[in-house]
Amino acid sequence: FSAETNKTPLISWYSEENPIALLEEISVVKSRYKMLCKQLEKIYIEQRESMKAIRAALGNTVKVVQVLQQHVDVEKLMPLCTAVSQFYTDIF
Repeated sequence: FSAETNKTPLISWYSEENPIALLEEISVVKSRYKMLCKQLEKIYIEQRESMKAIRAALGNTVKVVQVLQQHVDVEKLMPLCTAVSQFYTDIF
């Protein structure tokens, strides 16, 4: 709904004097309400899907970081393991 409809009063003074006009305006308000409900439902669904995608991306990022950490730890340990192996080979 447009900015123009926001500026109009919910129920006009004419409707207060005319019951038929009042019923028509109530009908308009009801249809606007239904339209807003549909828009909110769409927003809710899109938000839920976005959060699901964000969680999935975050989960994948965590897995990648864990693999990288394991890889870095292995690389740091390899020279140490080699040095220890060389030390034991030299002694025995």
